[in-house]
Amino acid sequence: MQFNLRNTDKGPPSDDSLAQLARDAETLEEERKTRLEGFLQRLEVLDTKVARRVLETFGDRAKAAYWLGKALRQFGDLSSYEMLAQGKRLEVLEALARIDNGFFA
Repeated sequence: MQFNLRNTDKGPPSDDSLAQLARDAETLEEERKTRLEGFLQRLEVLDTKVARRVLETFGDRAKAAYWLGKALRQFGDLSSYEMLAQGKRLEVLEALARIDNGFFA
């Protein structure tokens, strides 16, 4: 999908262009939610306990997915999801316990 956000005619945006931007924004949000749910479903297949725990820790599906996908120094610049894929479930659960107890480093 291609978006043109430049106003080349220098006039105010038309109602049609604003409506199109609104539709494009809705489409992007739907795609984001679909990808997020797919990612979390893959995690549940990989490890149900960790999936439940990460959702409890962060309280939000988007925040949980962000943490799972972010490369972390404590994991040697691997993501939590990559650690799980390598069978390092205990390390991920320990990291979640530290977060729950206020230790973020």
